[in-house]
Amino acid sequence: MRGFTHYISGLAAVTFFPALVADLRMGVPIPVIAAAAAYLPDFIDFKFGKFLSRRDYEIDPAPWDDKKHYAPKLVKIAELSEMSEKNRYQFFAVQGKVSEIVKKGEDTLVFKMVDENGNVKTAERPCRSIVFKLTDETGTITVEAFGEDYEFFEEEFGEIAVGKEMLVFGYVDVDGDGIKLVVSDAPHPQGIAEAIAKAIEEAYEKGETIVKIHNIRLPGDVYRQFIIHLDPPKREVRVEMGP
Repeated sequence: MRGFTHYISGLAAVTFFPALVADLRMGVPIPVIAAAAAYLPDFIDFKFGKFLSRRDYEIDPAPWDDKKHYAPKLVKIAELSEMSEKNRYQFFAVQGKVSEIVKKGEDTLVFKMVDENGNVKTAERPCRSIVFKLTDETGTITVEAFGEDYEFFEEEFGEIAVGKEMLVFGYVDVDGDGIKLVVSDAPHPQGIAEAIAKAIEEAYEKGETIVKIHNIRLPGDVYRQFIIHLDPPKREVRVEMGP
């Protein structure tokens, strides 16, 4: 559509030149052919170039839904269960019925903070958490929610209770028990950081490495912002999810 708009705009601009308009009235097709030729590179770039361009790494933190063309993609539980380590931290949605509350209570969240001088401090704070089973016609999956994400989820969708039909969105995680879904409003930034770090390491050995990072499109034509910061002295890749 963007290329077609360029074509129409160019064709309209041609009408400012009397000689060209006269040619068109006489049936001379040169201005139309010139406009079509100008449209062609746009068409090739947008329609075909994106499929033919080389990419060594493709990072898609939040795959689009096939029907709605925005994230998160709605999948069946069986599809989630078949995912692997490569899907870890990607953002998906699943709909089902709460079949069991495995654990519910208040835990202590322990995290580390690094100041400007590189000093590491450990901090703790209480946070509510819940672990439950979500079931649809294809299977059952474990879902975890904790902290601010848990509180936000219950504010928006109500209390999580056995027998309740729910649409749950979050990122995929993997542990010793297999695949699980962690409630969140965004993909986990760790997945992006790890993929970029791996690409950089490969580039040191093999040369130029091309990385394509997909954007995160949400309902309402809104895009999730995220910042990628490369810190060569510390050999770190930091990714921060924004609004």
